[in-house]
Amino acid sequence: MSTEFPRPQALVFDMDGLLLDTERIVREGFIAACQTVGVTPNIDCYLRTIGTASPNTRRILVEGHGDGFPMDAVAEAWYERFRQREAKGLPVKPGAASILEAAAGLGLPCALVTSSSDPGAGERLDRVGLLRHFALRITGDKVTNPKPHPEPFQRAAAGLGIQPEGCWAFEDSTNGVRSAAAAGMNVVQIPDLVPPDEALLQRLGIRVLPDLYAAQRELEATFAAHQ
Repeated sequence: MSTEFPRPQALVFDMDGLLLDTERIVREGFIAACQTVGVTPNIDCYLRTIGTASPNTRRILVEGHGDGFPMDAVAEAWYERFRQREAKGLPVKPGAASILEAAAGLGLPCALVTSSSDPGAGERLDRVGLLRHFALRITGDKVTNPKPHPEPFQRAAAGLGIQPEGCWAFEDSTNGVRSAAAAGMNVVQIPDLVPPDEALLQRLGIRVLPDLYAAQRELEATFAAHQ
């Protein structure tokens, strides 16, 4: 990272595209669902939905594809495609388990802030052994205003009992970055499908790292520097 963040009191993590390698699975499911119902998928439009919750996703897709887009039929085929893939097991992002173990070793509480809903979000993390690391989870069905609104991260900070500026937030998407930064957290973006918005990074002071292993090194170096 180009400049140092203050030593954190807590860590906040997104899930899809950051801890779980699901964004490509979801994208391919969307493409297949559109083809199933006989419509052409607008991928640029789809990419704008990454990181936000279902109501926003539906609105963006309908607006982007135009009148007559069969959202309900696409959603049904899309969900079924994902359910079938999920039954085979979802891949974990490199470094996910390692950074969560490191956080535990440093005595840092962790919160999950995801646009996915419960109980599915918790079940997915539990199946890959990551759920136990989280003292708190804020899911898309528990907020009034999903990402990019700051509410999800504000609620995470409040639930942890720590001011937002005392948290490092890890995100992959632009919607997630906007949400965490607006909440006042120190934000690290680890891009997945969506490349970083350079203008946004400079304006909000976002840091970009290639993967969670690099994030762990930065975390441990920050603690070492402040001993």
